[in-house]
Amino acid sequence: MRHLLAAVALSVLPLTGPARAWALDVTACAQAIPDHEIGLLQADVVCAPSETIVLGRGSALQLNGHTIAAASSQNGQIGIACPRGRCRIEGPGDVTGFGGVAIVGLAPSRLDVAGIAVHDNDGGVLGHPLTLTDVDLTGNGGWGASGKKLDASNVTADGNQGEGLAGWTLRLTDV
Repeated sequence: MRHLLAAVALSVLPLTGPARAWALDVTACAQAIPDHEIGLLQADVVCAPSETIVLGRGSALQLNGHTIAAASSQNGQIGIACPRGRCRIEGPGDVTGFGGVAIVGLAPSRLDVAGIAVHDNDGGVLGHPLTLTDVDLTGNGGWGASGKKLDASNVTADGNQGEGLAGWTLRLTDV
């Protein structure tokens, strides 16, 4: 009887797993990733001044070893935006050259950033709350990262003209 129950459980198991195992190809800066989807950057992209990659609620962007760069450092340009819900940006990869903020999570969104380099932007990463894991914040004209609640682990913040890491509530490990 026990073996029969185990066989039935194993035969049903695939039906209870994730609904799909694919990701949306991201090939341009003016692309939106729908709610609860994963976007996979397919190549290095250069963003025109009016272009921003926008993440939907519960979505993620995987940089896949590529770079998201600004065509010019026009004042105010944002590279990646999370306007609502929880968003995740995963590396490896780089976000560079933006004249505004490279990555922004607008309140009340929750922004998680892992395994990327954010460098040579006006502002690095802004989120409320913001979680950084294995992130390099280098040479940004303003702050490296800022958030009302900032949780950072294994983060390097070097050569930023403003604060490396700033926030009202900070939890820092190996920074």
